Amino acid sequence: MLGNTGGGYRFPPLTRRKKEIAMDQKPTIPSGLLRGDEKEVDQHSRAIQKLAQELQLPADEIRQYYMADLDVLKKEARIRAFLPVLVSRSVKARLRHG
Repeated sequence: MLGNTGGGYRFPPLTRRKKEIAMDQKPTIPSGLLRGDEKEVDQHSRAIQKLAQELQLPADEIRQYYMADLDVLKKEARIRAFLPVLVSRSVKARLRHG
């Protein structure tokens, strides 16, 4: 496993470009909020609600970060079904190191 120090799994470090995006990009909500089929929209909505509960932050604040990270990750995604998990991890990391 990458970065395993005996205490559990650690995510691999972000590339320089992804760090720049994570730190410099201002959260924006794309027009239309979420585009896609109903199932995909529902998955992202549930992920936002779950993050808001876990992090004890307002859902609107989480949504801004989520949508900004989704916009970036969606462009490179090969398997869209993984996006809610990947974006959630990205938002948690951004807020943790923010």
